[in-house]
Amino acid sequence: MKIKSLIVLSLLAFVCIACSSNTASGISGISGVFEGESRAKYTSENFWGVAKVTLENSRITGLEFYIIDKGLNEIFGPKYEEHYIANALYQEQCRNEVAALDIYPAELLKKQSMDKVDAISGATWSYDLMKAAVAEALKKAGIES
Repeated sequence: MKIKSLIVLSLLAFVCIACSSNTASGISGISGVFEGESRAKYTSENFWGVAKVTLENSRITGLEFYIIDKGLNEIFGPKYEEHYIANALYQEQCRNEVAALDIYPAELLKKQSMDKVDAISGATWSYDLMKAAVAEALKKAGIES
């Protein structure tokens, strides 16, 4: 009987801890998938960050993020550097930004706030686009970031 009571108490403690971390933002109960897109401060460019944020009880549990060149209707990715075949500096910049696209979403899921995600040197463009797009998605969910 003591073991069952100990197990039940442990489970209750775990649930209480999980619930308190889910409501750390002060807003509880928001769930769903919310999409935002933004050019951030790059308004003279045709690149848009697009974020699909999954919330469960106001906690970010999923994120799809990509950058689209709306002029070419092309997703920014590993092959995008081919547009700059004659410019090694731009090709390197593309590689840095693409590498960051694998890091930033995972960091956001872990830290739950773009303000806590560090921008990577050489990849601030993708950081700015993701931060602005995520903010737009959260705004649609009723959460100001």
